[in-house]
Amino acid sequence: MAGNLNNLNTMKKLLNQCMRLFCLMLFVWTFSSCEDTMLNNMVDDRVYLLKPGLNEVQVYNFDRAIAEVVVVKSGVGQRSSQLKLEISPSVLSAYNTANGTTYRALPQAVYSLSNPNLQLAAEDIKASFEFVIDHGKFVAEQAKDPEATLVIPCQVVNLNPAEGDSVNMQTIVIPRIIEPYIFFTKAGFLTEVNNISSKSQEKLFYDNKIEVNYPASQDVEYTLAIAKNSAELIQQYNAENASDYVILPSGALELQGTSKIPVGVNYADYKFQVVRSKLVGANNSPKYGRYLLPLVIHEVSQNKIHPTDNVVLIPFNYHE
Repeated sequence: MAGNLNNLNTMKKLLNQCMRLFCLMLFVWTFSSCEDTMLNNMVDDRVYLLKPGLNEVQVYNFDRAIAEVVVVKSGVGQRSSQLKLEISPSVLSAYNTANGTTYRALPQAVYSLSNPNLQLAAEDIKASFEFVIDHGKFVAEQAKDPEATLVIPCQVVNLNPAEGDSVNMQTIVIPRIIEPYIFFTKAGFLTEVNNISSKSQEKLFYDNKIEVNYPASQDVEYTLAIAKNSAELIQQYNAENASDYVILPSGALELQGTSKIPVGVNYADYKFQVVRSKLVGANNSPKYGRYLLPLVIHEVSQNKIHPTDNVVLIPFNYHE
């Protein structure tokens, strides 16, 4: 009887092992089939220009002013691609004829092509040809004919095209030179008056925005200060607007003078506080009236300060 039970247990163990082996083989077969099906449904790699045809490109006047021609590769990512960019006057002639335009080729002395050949590895999805624009030469060329639209006509040749790929891809780059500035979002005289009464809290908190017009690669640090020509600015405003503003006393101001715009965003809040009890006259009694706070962007860690939007006049009305 004991021998029969041992034989039965052995058979159960063998049966369980066979079932586990069968399940494992079924899983491997199913996974392989799904993978094959998934690959069958994926399209082969394709290479194309991100912006074919007419392509207006923002060129920031950094130390190196770059205009990019972006190439994109999509698909399963199983093959590399080699491309070459050529300057093609015939591309421009054909476009002008077809569209009735008079775009003019930018002389090649005004720019250089950093990488006439481009290699996209199998895993790459995007890469760029880069034109380096000589800002001074560009401005001089534009000055010869201010109404002209200066362009760079390009033909991108796919040196190892896949089935369905275009061998020759065309784009006409229009460089738009942009000076990279920091500036007050609301500059000049702010029309919204900040009211302060004798019942206001002792310290009043304010914030406004400051921004840059370019994609920064690191934090943009800046310093604010009371404008050195404050008296002149206020006198001019009063004369033009028949008003009687006086400068906000420096003792009543607590200014976060140095701050930053974090990398990855193009604006930040600048903050300051007004201490109500410091708005007093000679006898230490409240000095009611209308005040202006003239702030200026004094320094910036990179690029330039806007020549006009660098000053803000912030009005206050202190009353009982």
